[in-house]
Formats: sequence, structure tokens, C-alpha cells
Amino acid sequence: TYEHPVFQNLSPEARSSKTGMVYGAADFARLANLQLQRHHAFNVGYIGHLSAAKIHPNYISMSARVNVPNLKFIICGVGMQHQMQQQAAQLGVADRFDFRGYVSDIKSAIETFDVYGYPLCENTYAASELNLQEAMYGGIPPVVFPYGGIKRLVVNNYTGLIVNSELEYAQAIEYLYHHPQERLRLGH
Repeated sequence: TYEHPVFQNLSPEARSSKTGMVYGAADFARLANLQLQRHHAFNVGYIGHLSAAKIHPNYISMSARVNVPNLKFIICGVGMQHQMQQQAAQLGVADRFDFRGYVSDIKSAIETFDVYGYPLCENTYAASELNLQEAMYGGIPPVVFPYGGIKRLVVNNYTGLIVNSELEYAQAIEYLYHHPQERLRLGH
């Protein structure tokens, strides 16, 4: 919102006197005692609404390109899950996707993630993205596109990886699979 031309076209004095910033902060108390759990698959998590106004339109197909063994995309959210499941089935990768619907206990989901794959669409309404903050708080490195408020939440190659194409998204997840120390560094 702060980047909207209505605010940016104000003089610095007017902006300072007429506007204020309210930061969207996650409630990390619901993640108290979060402990990453051992698991057998390489889990790429997503928490959020599954709508065309939010998630990247090619989420399923670009995720299907990721080439690592024992890969599982854990998707916590409602919206277009049936269409997404059909697309995964058409691509022959339905077994790679675990659609869980709405999940109120996100701590137990985050505890099983290796990477937080959060590719949003270019015109996303995303702003402070509490779920992204929570995943990062849990030490899960995100892979994101630089859209919406996301570019202000993730520092590329410091707190996560920012990608600019579908191919880069798949490559970033593959890179994090092959470099577990890098996952730890970004997660810390």
C-alpha cells in the first residue's frame, strides 16, 4: 500500500504528516515450541488461499518440473484445490501433492516442511503475509516471486530465495534439496 502512487506522489512532508504505517505482524505464540519433525519425503509447504488472485497461475505445472526424489508438496488452504488436483492428475503428478484443505494448526504443518514454496501471482494482493512470516519464524526457507509485499519480507539469498521465472522456481527448490546446509543458513 505504501508504494501506491497516491502515497508516493505526496511530498515527504505531507506523507509524514498525513500517513502512518501499521505493520502486519504474525502471532508467533501459536508456534511456541515448534520442533522440526523427521519425515521421509522432501516437503515443500504452502499455506494460504488457493485463488487466481493469489497463487501463481502455473503453480502445479511449475511445481511438477521440480526434479528431486521423494518430493511432496503439502498444500494447506481452500479455494481452487479441486481444479489444482485435476491439473496435477492430468500432468501425472497427483501423488506429489497433498491437499489438506484448511488447517488451523499450522505449527504441525510447518514442522514437516523443508522449504516454503510460496509463488504468488504477479498482481497478488499479498501484503504482510502472516503465513510467510510464520514459516520463516519456524526456520523454513521460502522460495518466492518478487510480487506484492513479498519483496519486502524476503531478502534474497539471506532469508530466502526470490525467483523471477517458473524455471527459476523449480531450480531454487532443487538447489535447496541438494544443499541442506544452505536451507539451514537461510532458515536461521
